[in-house]
Amino acid sequence: MRGLLFTGGSRPDMSLATRFFGKYDAVYAADSGLLGAQEAGIEVNYVVGDMDSIPNLSVLENFDNKQIIRSPRDKDLTDTELALILMREQDISEIVLIGGDGGRMDHFFALYRMFSLKKPPIIWIGSDTIAFTLEAETNHESIVVTDLDCEAAVSIFPVGSAENNDLSHGHICVADGLYWPVNNLLWDGGQFSLSNRAPTGTCKIEAVAGRFLVVLPLIGGYSLS
Repeated sequence: MRGLLFTGGSRPDMSLATRFFGKYDAVYAADSGLLGAQEAGIEVNYVVGDMDSIPNLSVLENFDNKQIIRSPRDKDLTDTELALILMREQDISEIVLIGGDGGRMDHFFALYRMFSLKKPPIIWIGSDTIAFTLEAETNHESIVVTDLDCEAAVSIFPVGSAENNDLSHGHICVADGLYWPVNNLLWDGGQFSLSNRAPTGTCKIEAVAGRFLVVLPLIGGYSLS
């Protein structure tokens, strides 16, 4: 099943973001992420968090008690992490994360860290960019990019570890169509590909071993396989 998770912080232009939502089964909001869902005109099934970032709590009046999962303000996990746990408990296997790439830096790093854990979001839609999770030996191990501006930034980061991903070969990523070659980068030695580009507007990136985040502009043609 696929679920949408709206979180706080900066939000994308929903007219650009909704095409990546796909056919979803349930919608979750972490605290003020509820406002982003409302902006997109999408009905939320569950609101999770301490609700300290929602300016007007009257927006919760349309939900029954079972739909509001309140957490204490003092806690070890973020509201987004708590929402992810709930989604996994409800057998949501494909998670699309919307928002959260702006605002407090510590919140951003907390979100980034989640992609090193088991069953991370498959897509993270930010205010101006979108990140796709590629993982070897899954149904989203490669991405074909088309209709990209030749100067648009294409960035690739390894996430997780061989131990976390139950793999023994570390990180291996190959790509065709990028200006700067990435096939021989020492991903497990701290290297990454930042602000690469696809001169023809088309490229293919594949995770051969391990897990990667591929960051691209919101505008472009993308096909995961």
